Order: sequence, then structure tokens, then C-alpha cells
Amino acid sequence: MSIVSNLATRELEAWLGSARLWSVAPEEPGSADEVAEFFTVTLIRLFAVVDGMSAHEQMELLSRVSGTASDDIPPGDVLGAFPG
Repeated sequence: MSIVSNLATRELEAWLGSARLWSVAPEEPGSADEVAEFFTVTLIRLFAVVDGMSAHEQMELLSRVSGTASDDIPPGDVLGAFPG
């Protein structure tokens, strides 16, 4: 998993391979504590979402992660909206 600071949008983005998990606009850009919280919440949410997925949904996620997703899988944030 990668946490990226998008300079164009000023958002923190969480990526798992080629799959964008979600993003959030930080309240304090450059805050190490905020990045750590974002990373922690992302891991917890990722585990919860994957645990609730069917085997087919897990395979779709795997194809997004590896960058081999077919065109019939709509792009979007895998984890939905970041809790606010």
C-alpha cells in the first residue's frame, strides 16, 4: 500500500498497486500525525472491506491491484468515501 500526496489536488491518496483505495484533503498539510492516522484508518478499512467481499469481488480487487482489470469494472475508490 502506498500513501501519495497529490500536489495538484493537495489530497492524500491511498493506493494498493494500481487500485486507488480512497483520498482525503488533509486539514494540516504536511502533518506526520495526520498521515499516520490516514494510513491506520486505511488499513483497518481495507481489512474490513476485503473480509466482507465475495470471492469474485476479491478477484476483481486483485485485478485492479495488478493493473489487469477489464474495462467492465468501473473505476473508482475501492473503499468508498473517507470517513469525515
